[in-house]
Amino acid sequence: MKPRVSLQDSTLRKGDFSLRIVPVRSKDAGLYEAQVKYKTEVHSCHVELGVITVTLSPPSPVIERELLLMSCNSSHRASLVETCWFHKEHPGPTSRTFCSLSRTLSILHPAMSDAGSWRCQLRYSDKEIISATFNLQILGFDGPTNPVVYAAAGAAADLPCSLSYLPRAFGMSVVAAHWSHLTGGHLEDRGISQNLSSRSFPLHLPAVGPGEAGQYCCAVSVGHRTISRNVTLAVLTVTPSIQGPVSEGNRLLLICSLTHSQGHERFQWTHLGSAPTKSKLAVATPRSLEGHGSRWDLPWKYPKCHKRTRAPGNAVCMAQKADWGQWSMTCRSQVPRSPSFPLS
Repeated sequence: MKPRVSLQDSTLRKGDFSLRIVPVRSKDAGLYEAQVKYKTEVHSCHVELGVITVTLSPPSPVIERELLLMSCNSSHRASLVETCWFHKEHPGPTSRTFCSLSRTLSILHPAMSDAGSWRCQLRYSDKEIISATFNLQILGFDGPTNPVVYAAAGAAADLPCSLSYLPRAFGMSVVAAHWSHLTGGHLEDRGISQNLSSRSFPLHLPAVGPGEAGQYCCAVSVGHRTISRNVTLAVLTVTPSIQGPVSEGNRLLLICSLTHSQGHERFQWTHLGSAPTKSKLAVATPRSLEGHGSRWDLPWKYPKCHKRTRAPGNAVCMAQKADWGQWSMTCRSQVPRSPSFPLS
């Protein structure tokens, strides 16, 4: 193991007597004197080492949404005029700058977007400017803050719960991940997962329906603290007005319902016939939310199939042999899924 303080033998013969300190600590600040003796001559020089220190409270790792205080201190003796903090200094919307007289920057609810490169800059009355750069790591969850998972009724769904880092990298252990489902104002336990060597704790639902839709909570115990994330399960259901086989010439109404719509979904009807290419029949975006789901007007392009406005959000057509087979309702959002619904 190399000593923290050393002289470089290879440079001594060249007259370079620099002192190497790696890593530098706060206690290393101060005035240093170097003496070089050559025969009867003695030469000396003085060097003052200034140290700038960034401290976190609580110390690393920083937990997502827990109060964070970042302090910047220097051994420089002049009066401090201004402290500036720079986050992700490259040009773009994620670059941020905070300046004040205080040496401390507080972040009430740290998010994963606060992680990354930070630079602390101290400006003093003698025009001296000192800065230090550090990388802020936040232990939280990967992915969007409030993820939405889309699934077709009757299909399986996997709800994500993945930590940003493996806790063992910080010398911490994961006790367990606990899933719960908010139904009727009450939390329903859905399972406990234990895995000390993983940072992912997904919840697998083998077959979902409207009853499984809603908000789920994944709570992960890390050390002596618990962090949690909410995940919304939206279930897509297609209901035909006629159950079972449809006689030719009958009027058929297909109703598509989506629980917990976010308002930015895009919906598309497709006929999965025996032809080599699929027929895209309609594309729609939600115009209004009604109760727990949504309905849309869907214009049809097949013969004898047409849009009716007598029931907003309902698609009506006259059944033909060409229309028999499978229909697919596709919901595309920020997390795209493509559920299919077979009709007799």
